[in-house]
Amino acid sequence: YVRVHASPKRFASHAIQWPTTLVHETEDFILINKPAHIPTHASVDNYRENVVHCWSQLRPAPPLLPVHRLDVATEGLLFLGKSAAFQRHFLRCLAEGTIHKSYRAFTCGSLPVGRLTHYMRSDRLPRKTIATISHWQWKACHLEVESSEPVAGSTALYLTHFRLLTGRTHQIRAQCAYMGSPIYGDPIYGWQQLETSLGVFCLQAYRMELPAPGDPTQRLAFELPLPTHWKNYG
Repeated sequence: YVRVHASPKRFASHAIQWPTTLVHETEDFILINKPAHIPTHASVDNYRENVVHCWSQLRPAPPLLPVHRLDVATEGLLFLGKSAAFQRHFLRCLAEGTIHKSYRAFTCGSLPVGRLTHYMRSDRLPRKTIATISHWQWKACHLEVESSEPVAGSTALYLTHFRLLTGRTHQIRAQCAYMGSPIYGDPIYGWQQLETSLGVFCLQAYRMELPAPGDPTQRLAFELPLPTHWKNYG
C-alpha cells in the first residue's frame, strides 16, 4: 500500500552549510557538529531533511551509518560510521560503558553537583515521566552534574555541565525539569520562568571520548567550544 503524509514535519536542513559542520574525519568515521533542530536520521514522514541524508549527499560512498543519535533539538558531536565494522565497534563500546559523553546546558536554576538518579517510564509519549522511586519496567537514569555556575549578566540562567552515564531519550531534559531547573528554551519540559524566542534551545553534546578502532589501549577525545549564539541568551 501507499502511505501519504499530508503534513510531514519539516526541518530547515537546506539552510545548513553542511561542509562547515565537519569536526574530524578518518577512514572509519565522520564526526560532525550537529546543528540544533535537525534530526539525526530519517523519520516515517520525512526521509530527506536529516543529518544522515544531507551528509550522504557529500559522501555518497561508502554509505554512512548512524551509530548513535542526538535529540532533534540538541546540538553537538555526532558520529557517522563509514563501515559496519566501526558501527559494531561503537555499539560495543556503548554497551561496555567505555564511551564518555559530556553535555553542557543553560539551565533555569542551579543543580546540585553530584550524581542524579531517577527512573523513567517506558512509553512513546513525547514527554517522558520520571520518578525517584523505581517501578516495574522503568529504566534507571544516571546523570553526573559536574558543575552549575551562574551565567554572567543573567539573574536566572546557569551554565551546567553534565556527564551522561545512561542514554535514555530526553534523559537530561527530563531530569533537569524534575529537579526544578529545566533547560532554557525547552518547550516540552517547561521554561515558563523566562521569555525566549522561538527555536532557542541550549543543550550541547560538547565532548566525547572513546577507544580507538583497532586499538583499545588508545582513546580518541573531541571537544567543542561553547556555541557562540548562546551568548545572545545570557
